[in-house]
Amino acid sequence: MPLATSWFLFLGLLLLMAAVLRTYLKPLPVTSSLTYFIVGMAVGPYGLKLVTIDAIEHVKWLEVITEVAVVVSLFTSGLKLHIRSTGHLWSSPTRLATIGVAISVFLFALFSHYAFALSWGVAILLGAILSPTDPVLASDVQVEEVHDNDKLRFTLTGEACLNDGTAFPFVMLGLGLLGLHELGDGGLKWVFVDVIWSSVVGLGVGYGLGYLVGKLVLYIRNSKVEEIQADEFLALGLIATSYGVALAFHSYGFLAVFAAGFALRSFDKKKGAAVKEDGKEVSYDPDAVLSFNEQLERILEIVVVVLFGSLFQLSYFSWASLGGALLLLFVIRPVSAYLSIGIGTDFKRLQKSYIAWFGVRGVGSLYYFFYATSHGLDLTTAELVFSITYVSILLSMILHGFSVTPLMRFYRKRA
Repeated sequence: MPLATSWFLFLGLLLLMAAVLRTYLKPLPVTSSLTYFIVGMAVGPYGLKLVTIDAIEHVKWLEVITEVAVVVSLFTSGLKLHIRSTGHLWSSPTRLATIGVAISVFLFALFSHYAFALSWGVAILLGAILSPTDPVLASDVQVEEVHDNDKLRFTLTGEACLNDGTAFPFVMLGLGLLGLHELGDGGLKWVFVDVIWSSVVGLGVGYGLGYLVGKLVLYIRNSKVEEIQADEFLALGLIATSYGVALAFHSYGFLAVFAAGFALRSFDKKKGAAVKEDGKEVSYDPDAVLSFNEQLERILEIVVVVLFGSLFQLSYFSWASLGGALLLLFVIRPVSAYLSIGIGTDFKRLQKSYIAWFGVRGVGSLYYFFYATSHGLDLTTAELVFSITYVSILLSMILHGFSVTPLMRFYRKRA
């Protein structure tokens, strides 16, 4: 069979499968991501050999694909989090994304340095790569709709949105210690630029652009037409603009696109309502944008996870990669979570346990690895870091994938 024919058949069957998969898998203790991973393995070197990808050789375009997937997912998650959610709800995800990330990076770097004899630069970089939880693969434990203020789901969603940005300074610190990024005298440039400036400006740029776009849409609807058409262009335009402007100001685009989606959510039918002269109410419903973005996010999830499956190599599995992955999921995540939210929060014991367990690793970690590698990480170091990263993500996908359905079903009954 010609290669082109094989690809058309494969893509067609994959998309048809994705269309019906969630319905059939919903009651089962398995996620669609695991199925996509198996499909990826089937078309990779261990199967039909339709896809032959090397994580190091093809790092540039793998970086772009994972970057786009994370950006779209962060914007979508921002649209799901209602702006009128109380500051009390935001306290816990903020703690997890700041204190929790710092603790996670420190503990994994400490382990990597002394257990694997890695330099502090590589150890910190590895800790930073594995510190963020994932907004792409963790959808099953995130908010289910806009007004879902369940503390557990809100915290896990907010954490995944924020820590994809808050982990970036530690990536830059690791690269700096390896001589691949300028840290400044005594690390001052890292503190004031990579930590403070990039984070604050990224959030500010994204929120400002999201707010301005929402205002513009309301103005156009009030003065020109009944409704703005082509919500998909609005979504893609705001994502690209907020991300591009943030990067132009040397700030974190991940935080910007999340903040843009979050700000756009403020223009819902209640807050954004206005009245025309003829008495008609004018408002903008971000749910139209959300619906398109959720479909786009699902397509990108399929692409990334299939590619992830096609990258599978038995050589990635070693005592170092397995030990690091197990330590991350069973020790470092619970410790960092409990130290972040154990004091000063009113979570129930069950909720704390769920937060400690559901630290899903995924596409964000892949992107950080590709980013670091494309910025000059040497081949030997890159291969070691990728093997630990790959096994950690795969183990997370399997363990969290099989446990999420029964655990969340139990949680809903208790709640």
